[in-house]
Amino acid sequence: MGQLRPWLDVDITRMEVAFDAVGSASVQIEIKVLNDGHSPATDVNVIPSVVNSNQIQGADIDQSQRKMCEQFENEPEGWGPAVFPNKEFVRTYG
Repeated sequence: MGQLRPWLDVDITRMEVAFDAVGSASVQIEIKVLNDGHSPATDVNVIPSVVNSNQIQGADIDQSQRKMCEQFENEPEGWGPAVFPNKEFVRTYG
């Protein structure tokens, strides 16, 4: 018997980096989430974060990732859209 659960595939479909006159950078990315499972995925959300890899190395990368994830542990459920089988959720950030 097949699994009747959602399977989410996440891709960055576009990324643009722009610099202003003083050298500050801005990043715009588009993220696509595809549900290629057999049931709806509910409360789907993507929160991207830009990390300067030159400033963190080794164990600091794990600590930085853990800190990003921990901020969502106490978020209430039910704050994202549903993605139905064979449908996409696309959002642009930046």
